[in-house]
Amino acid sequence: MIQFIPLFIIFKFPVWVQLGYIVICLWFAILGRNRIGGFWCFLFASVLLSPVVGFMMLLVAGKKKPPQALKD
Repeated sequence: MIQFIPLFIIFKFPVWVQLGYIVICLWFAILGRNRIGGFWCFLFASVLLSPVVGFMMLLVAGKKKPPQALKD
């Protein structure tokens, strides 16, 4: 079952394909840093599942709410 995870499948491709995969995953993680889940959630989802899943998560994730000031 674990051999079907895209991360393990991508290791069978040439190095330039592997680097492209990692760059795309990092790009989606950077785009997701201001969303619910943050950078690490999007990075792990993109790397382990696939960049397509990371992109779909990016589309449905809501933006983080800024912390509100305390009212006196």
